[in-house]
Amino acid sequence: MIDIVDQTTAVLGGDREMRTSPDYVESCQLSSDEDGARWVYRVARSGSGDADADAAAASDIWTSAGMTVDRLADTNGPALVARGGDRVETIRLSAFPDNYRIQALSICFAGDADEIEERQAEA
Repeated sequence: MIDIVDQTTAVLGGDREMRTSPDYVESCQLSSDEDGARWVYRVARSGSGDADADAAAASDIWTSAGMTVDRLADTNGPALVARGGDRVETIRLSAFPDNYRIQALSICFAGDADEIEERQAEA
């Protein structure tokens, strides 16, 4: 998950601010309807670029990683979501003026998000 976010931000350029670190965990639902956990990674960049070119570049990276990319309808600018990565459930790009955001969610795995968070706090 970290690699695909880093690869994307490197191509898009600019200074990034981490909104949630790659070690942020949240609860999710496994396909067996049991509780699970997943990692969340959010980064943002203030300032604008060529939003359409950046969306195309992100789409190329994600497609080459074997993901399916959809462009979402948004009046603020290009918004993409990709699915199907080997470790990433989804990755999203919102290329809005003065607010570029990338969010990645890992595949949901067996575990308890609260327990993982507690262990991280103790470390």
